[in-house]
Amino acid sequence: AVQSPAPGKVDFSGQWVHNDALLQTTHKVDAAAKATGLKQPPITITQTPETLTIQHDPPLPGWKAQRYVYNLAGKKSVNYNGANVLTTTSRWEGNKLVNEGTSYTETSQGESTWKWRETIWVDAKRRLLFETRTTDESGKTHLVTQTYDRK
Repeated sequence: AVQSPAPGKVDFSGQWVHNDALLQTTHKVDAAAKATGLKQPPITITQTPETLTIQHDPPLPGWKAQRYVYNLAGKKSVNYNGANVLTTTSRWEGNKLVNEGTSYTETSQGESTWKWRETIWVDAKRRLLFETRTTDESGKTHLVTQTYDRK
């Protein structure tokens, strides 16, 4: 069961499986990626009063897991995953956790910095939702809502 560690603050701890049928996105789906049949990997969340850690299992053997640690006391969090650096601060808005900041990527194709806002909550059906809003350097905004079921 999802429990509250403090009034208005939800404990998201647990293992969660992506519900592909409920994915909502404004991104155009890349035909080649879709053809691979690659599914979102499960995630494991651990939470203390000070931190929230989200680990995405590797989607394929030999790939690395991605791990994000967020400071829940409002201090800056910096997460490095491959070519991406995600710098955020976290705050509670009622029973939703909001992580907001920038996503910086540097590859052989160049550099980019996007505004990044992720809202996490549990709905009435006890599903875990992630709503991620990104705004690129040209000002174009994308919205992705992912739903997870408890494993």
